[in-house]
Amino acid sequence: MAQDPGPKVIPVTKDGREGVQVVGSNVAHAEAVTPADGTDLPGVAAWGSASALYVGTSGDVVVTTPDGDVTFSAVAGSVWTPMPPFTRVKATGTTAAGIIAGY
Repeated sequence: MAQDPGPKVIPVTKDGREGVQVVGSNVAHAEAVTPADGTDLPGVAAWGSASALYVGTSGDVVVTTPDGDVTFSAVAGSVWTPMPPFTRVKATGTTAAGIIAGY
C-alpha cells in the first residue's frame, strides 16, 4: 500500500507576496504564535486578520476578534481550525501550545 504523502501545497500570491496554500484550506500565509495579551500578531500588518489556527497540543485558545475576546475551549491538536477573523492570541486563558496563525 502506498504511503499518504500528506497535504499537497501549491504556490499562490496574495497581496503581492509569495506563500503556500494547503489544498482544501483558505490559508495562504502562516506564522508561529507567541500568545500575548497586549500585542497583535505580526502578520496582521501585512495580511490583515488571521482566519485559522493550527494547534500542536490541544487546549483552550483565547483570541481577540472585532467583537471582543472569545475563548475556544478544548481546541483539538494537530489540525487547522477555522476561526472568526482575529488579530491576537491572548496569553491569559490560552493553554494550547504549538500555535500557528493562518491568514
